[in-house]
Amino acid sequence: MWCGDQTLERAFPALYRIAVKREASVADVRLFSHGSYQWNILFSRDFHDCELSIVAEFFSSLYSTGTLVAQRDRLKWRSNNHKLCTVKAYYNILTTQDHTLFPWKNIWRSHVPFKVAFFVWGAALEKILNTDNLRKRGCVVMDWCYMCKKNGESVVHLLLHSEVTWVLWDEIFQMVDVAWVMPMRVVDLLGCWRKMQGCHQVATVWKMIPLCIM
Repeated sequence: MWCGDQTLERAFPALYRIAVKREASVADVRLFSHGSYQWNILFSRDFHDCELSIVAEFFSSLYSTGTLVAQRDRLKWRSNNHKLCTVKAYYNILTTQDHTLFPWKNIWRSHVPFKVAFFVWGAALEKILNTDNLRKRGCVVMDWCYMCKKNGESVVHLLLHSEVTWVLWDEIFQMVDVAWVMPMRVVDLLGCWRKMQGCHQVATVWKMIPLCIM
C-alpha cells in the first residue's frame, strides 16, 4: 500500500483484471522521460466508455503520489504514527475487529422454498453470478449494473443499493411501516434482523425478502 490507504488491486479491481503485468513493480512501469516521470502501464484491451472515469482516477492517484525516492522496499506498520509494530497496536487491531456471526439460521431455518434460501445464502457470501463475479472468472462482460445502468454490478449494489432495487425495498418497508437504513453488505442485513427476530414487523419483512431479491 504505497499509493493511498489500500492496494491498487483493491482500489481499482476493474483495471487490475485487465492489466498485462499484475505483479509489476513501480520501477517496471515508472519511466523518466523529457525531464519528468511517466507511468507506462499496459492493459489487455481498450477501455469502455463507462471505464474512462475510473482510468482518470487511477492515473490521478499515481501522479499525486509525489516524488518517489529510489531505495529498497521495506515494510511499515500502518496502524500507528511511528510505523513500527508493537504488541499494543496489534492487540488493539485484534480486539476491534468485527466478529459478525454468519446468520445461517435466518437462511436455512426460514419458511421459504429451498431455492430461495440457496440464493440468499449465495448472496450473503457474495457468490452469485452477477457481472462482477463473472468478470473475476474471466468472462468478458461489461462491468455495469443491468438495472440502473450507472455503477458496476457488485452483489451489494445489485441487491441493496441500486436505485431500482431500493424502490422495491422502500415499498416493502412502507407496507410494514418500518424505517430502515440499509447496511453495506447482505450478510450485515441478515445479521441485523437476526438480532431483532422478536419484532413482528421485522419478521414480516424477512418473509418478504425473496419477493425483493428474486
